[in-house]
Amino acid sequence: MNTTISSSGYIDKIKSGDRQSLSRAISLIENDLEQGAEILLKLKNIPDVPVLGITGPPGAGKSSLINCLLNHYDSKNKAIAVLAIDPSSPFTGGSFLGDRIRFTQPDVHNKFFIRSLATRGVLGGISSNTTEIIELLKVAGFDLIIIETAGIGQNEMDISYISDITVLVLVPESGDEIQIMKSGITEAADIVVVNKSDREGAENFFQLLMNFLKKNEISQKIIPVIKTITNQNTDESNGTINGITTLSDEIEKRIYNNDESEKKAKWLRKGLFMLKKILINRINLEDFENSLKVEFTNGKRNLVTMVNDYIQKNYDFSSPSKTKLSKNISAGRIKS
Repeated sequence: MNTTISSSGYIDKIKSGDRQSLSRAISLIENDLEQGAEILLKLKNIPDVPVLGITGPPGAGKSSLINCLLNHYDSKNKAIAVLAIDPSSPFTGGSFLGDRIRFTQPDVHNKFFIRSLATRGVLGGISSNTTEIIELLKVAGFDLIIIETAGIGQNEMDISYISDITVLVLVPESGDEIQIMKSGITEAADIVVVNKSDREGAENFFQLLMNFLKKNEISQKIIPVIKTITNQNTDESNGTINGITTLSDEIEKRIYNNDESEKKAKWLRKGLFMLKKILINRINLEDFENSLKVEFTNGKRNLVTMVNDYIQKNYDFSSPSKTKLSKNISAGRIKS
């Protein structure tokens, strides 16, 4: 008996709330398998589900903060999907830490879906197929999709390109204050959270951020700073005390009060980010590296000329894309 599920069958099961089929479909996409690409191309009428990015340095308490948010949303009967991006295992290439084990909130009504994804060497704090997996999650009936990044450095803020709202989580001992200001991280954030705000030095750090963001002339947007304590239980009685209710209210205000022009701008931003990734994947990096070595040996050190000549010689951007996804389309295996 053939038990293979068709791509349309996967989509039907996912829309009906089958979490096991959702997990399998994500694995197909994550591993760049042909059926994963086919499932994505068959998605129709994708709903506008808001995407919340949670980012910050390792140890800032991002997972604990999300756990408190899940507890809060549980009381409001919200269905939430969480993608927790982890560093890759050097042995298997899979998720190294397995963020799911960090979330302890029981899900008795099957409202939450939590999945770890490996970065697989991709910089920017997200995995290579995060954008595609988000599109799949949008048809699965969730009210909100949360993305937790693997951690951030000075240039690792890709989450701000694929999320509707980005929350930057910091702690009083986040490091050198000047580096935080120089990094550009705060400019990419929509909300800044000072977590573990019961620690020594938290109030000074909070005021420092408030003053910096108030004086920041690079961005015209207003960036609120919220203090949270995630080692306390989150319920209706103390949600305000630990800052989770304040944070949730600020998130909802910003997610659900966007005008059409802002939504269009975010749609464009996400599309350009995906386009950039696809174009990068078209390049045969090994061949490009060999060409660079030849040019270097020949004494031709003008990188601008070399790169442009290489592109014109080897790539016709009017032809179908050479990504794994488009190879399946151009070969006739997938009908778009």
